Formats: sequence, C-alpha cells, structure tokens
Amino acid sequence: MSNDSQIDRKAEREKFREYRRTRDPKLREELIVANCALAERIARHFAASGEPLEDLTQEAYIGLIKAVDQFNPDRGVQFNTYATHVITGHLRHYLRDLGKLIKEPAWMQEARYKVNRAIEELQQKLHREPTAREIAKHTGLKLQVVEQVLDTRELFQVESLDEPMETEEGEQIINGQLERLAYEEFVESSARLEDKIALEEALARLNRLQRKVIELFFYNEYTKTEIARILGISANYVGYLLQRGVQNLRDILTGKAPAKGVAKAAERFDPVTQFLQEWYFLEQLDLDVRRALRYQFPMAVGCAICPQLRSYHRRWRRKRLQTLLRALAQVTRSNLREVDYVGRVGKHEFLIALPHTERGARVAMQRVAERIRETF
Repeated sequence: MSNDSQIDRKAEREKFREYRRTRDPKLREELIVANCALAERIARHFAASGEPLEDLTQEAYIGLIKAVDQFNPDRGVQFNTYATHVITGHLRHYLRDLGKLIKEPAWMQEARYKVNRAIEELQQKLHREPTAREIAKHTGLKLQVVEQVLDTRELFQVESLDEPMETEEGEQIINGQLERLAYEEFVESSARLEDKIALEEALARLNRLQRKVIELFFYNEYTKTEIARILGISANYVGYLLQRGVQNLRDILTGKAPAKGVAKAAERFDPVTQFLQEWYFLEQLDLDVRRALRYQFPMAVGCAICPQLRSYHRRWRRKRLQTLLRALAQVTRSNLREVDYVGRVGKHEFLIALPHTERGARVAMQRVAERIRETF
C-alpha cells in the first residue's frame, strides 16, 4: 500500500471519528460524496437483475448513506470493506422485494449443485482448481453444460447470496457476505454489552477449530474455499463451523451459554505444552469421530511415546524439564496442520488427532517421530 493511500485512509478514519462525535451534516455529505464511486461500482455488479442501472444506483446510494451513518472507524475494518457489505445487502433486499431476482431452470440448479460439489471434491484431491474437463469427467455431465454453469456463476450469484444452505442436520448456514455483515453488527453490539476483552475471552472458550475458522474468515477475510484448503477440510464443514462458532459466541456474550460442561480455557489445556488435556482431547475426538461418520470423511489418530522423558523426570529439575517439554511441543506442532490437534496423556505420551487424513497419517506420524528423536 502506498504512503498516499495510508494517509488518505487515516484522514478518512479521522473524519468518521469526528462525524460520530458531532453528527455534523456537512461532514456527513462530504463522506457520502467521497464514496459515491464505490456505490456506483456495486450497482453495476447487479445489472444482470434486469433493473434499470439508474434505479440500482439510487438504491446503492441509500445503502451508502446507511453505511456512513453506522460505520465505527475504531473497529479495525476499512470503510470500503464495511460499505461494500452494507450496500450489497441493501441492493439484495431491494431486488428481492421487487421479485425480480433471476431464477435458474431446475436442470441448471441440479447441474450447478453437481458442479459445485465436484469442484470441492477435486480441490481436496488435486490441491488446485479443477478444469472444466476434469469436472465433466467427475460428474458425468457434458463439457458444454459444465462450461455453461461456470460461465453463469457470477450471473446467479445475486440469487445464491441470499439463500442459506443447509447442513445434513437441518441447520442453516448463510453465505459469505451476509455472514461477515451479520458478524460485524454482532461484534458492534457485543462491544457495547461487554468490551473487546470480553470478546477475546469468548473466543478463547470456543473449541480450537471454530476459533481458527472465525479468525481466518472474519479477521483475515479468507473465503470458505481458501479456509478449506488451508485446514484440509470441506467448504461445507467450514460453513458449519462458522455458523456454530458465531452462535456460540453470541450465547457466551449474552449469558445464554450453559454453565455446565463449559470449561475455562486454562482448564482445557496443559499449562506446559499447551496441548489439550486428556479429558478435553477425548471429548473433541469423540465429536470429530461423529462428524467423520456423518459426513463420510477419513479420521486418523496416532500416539507419540517419549520413553526418555521417564528418566528425565527422575534426573532433571522441574524448570529444566518444562523447557524441554515446551520445545518438544513446538516441534510437534510445527510438523502438523492447523486442523490437527494434540492431547497430553500422562507424563510421557501424546495423542495426535488428524481429521480428514487417511494415507497421509502414517507419513505425518513418522515425520513427527523423527523430529521428536532429533529434539533429544
């Protein structure tokens, strides 16, 4: 980012701070005019709806005004990012109310479902975006149909953004832009109820994978597909974790989370290695095994035993032993994926859970074992 851009954004934040403090109508008008181009650009994105561009632009301006009035510059989000979500949401509701959203033919909806599912499966297998020919072979669809689906993805995005998808358990998961907007509004309200410290404490009470997905999606602004690739899980599962994580945060911050069975972060982790305590590891493992059976994905568990630690426990002082254990934990963690997790069992053993891993589990465990031997 250039220095000029940084200066402009800093100046814009200062103007928003002043506007929030004074509600000066002249300053409000200045902020709106400065961002009209953003509203116009988003309006053009919805041109496929068939509505006159002039009408779309007017509605985009209304969304922009709403964004200017609601924006909080101290939340660490750039205004153009926030305004994009607000304007897009406003336009979507406007089009829905008019009943002018584009509807796909039933055969195209079925083909799109097959193509999207194939893309997700092939991404996991190939570790890259699949070609149209590869998708056609995987689904059994004609190449021309696959190409048509891919070519019209953006056209039908207006419709799909407003429709929640459903898990096999019947829980609804809303798509990316709506999720981020809802989360931003949720964070704003929770900040008024508690404060940023309360939010951080609430995040710490989530299970590790929910917390990681929320951080990647809302704070680093990765897409679900990117998060799935990073963590080695499916995009649908990422959506499920987002929905559950945000709901759990809301329950914690509003006092609705059940007290029974909700442990403090300090009680769930071994204080030396920061690995999961045995009871919590087994609890998480049970949940993951259930998910693996439900969603038909592989799951592996390995055990790392360090017999040298027995003699070290007898010969070394506690402080020196803890230093070694921390080094051992760091080595182990650096050779695993983000989605993997480790539990400390007793003094000398560690259990390692490897979700979405089958053939690679043996290789991963061998790599960890080699690094542990090198540590001693």
